[in-house]
Amino acid sequence: MEVGSLFNSGILGQSFNWWMGQIADDSTWRENINAGKFENKEGVPGWGYRYKVRIMGLHDRATEVIESEELPWATVMYPITGGGGQAGAFATPALRQGNVVYGFFMDGGQEQVPVIMGVLGNNLQTKLQTKTELTGGLAYSGVSGYAETEKPKLEAEDKVPDSDMTISKPGSKEQNIEKSALSMMGLGGGGGGTNSLTEQAKTKTIRTYIGDGLQELVGRTPARLRRDDQYN
Repeated sequence: MEVGSLFNSGILGQSFNWWMGQIADDSTWRENINAGKFENKEGVPGWGYRYKVRIMGLHDRATEVIESEELPWATVMYPITGGGGQAGAFATPALRQGNVVYGFFMDGGQEQVPVIMGVLGNNLQTKLQTKTELTGGLAYSGVSGYAETEKPKLEAEDKVPDSDMTISKPGSKEQNIEKSALSMMGLGGGGGGTNSLTEQAKTKTIRTYIGDGLQELVGRTPARLRRDDQYN
């Protein structure tokens, strides 16, 4: 089979290269992950869950040789139960700075497109540094997920926008009936504005509305209904 000079058979799975590495200081990849929803996908900063990874045997331990900002972006492989993001089916990786992860290179021997397949866990006996490789710690050593970062995280960065939060508590059965009745009368749900009513006024209005309906129904006996149908 003839192929072009740019053809890379490694991407098609001819070679499978493993790697192991460590997720860098989160200040280098934090802005790539944004909380909340966006109305315009063209205006969304970042690409979602990707991480800067320092790969053992490929990237030197010293940040003077290769800075964390220059490390490759590593995407995440999910299980089939995690979904791929379409139709609201997705999973959130629980990876943190300092995690030791492993995976493979999607581009084979070129080793430029790492994919994270898993993470190695810690236990209570694991010694974890309280500083990252950018704040005085050593790369490839255990690092706490709460370690001091080069750029302190702002509280607002982890906070989901109010527009994405549920701000109204589901009503009871009685409240839903009341809301439906008000809507039928063109008075809205009592959410404010010119159509809003006090609780006493709403109760009185609903009772009057229901009472008038019952009176009309009671007054229309079978004989009355037959007469009405003749004129309709």
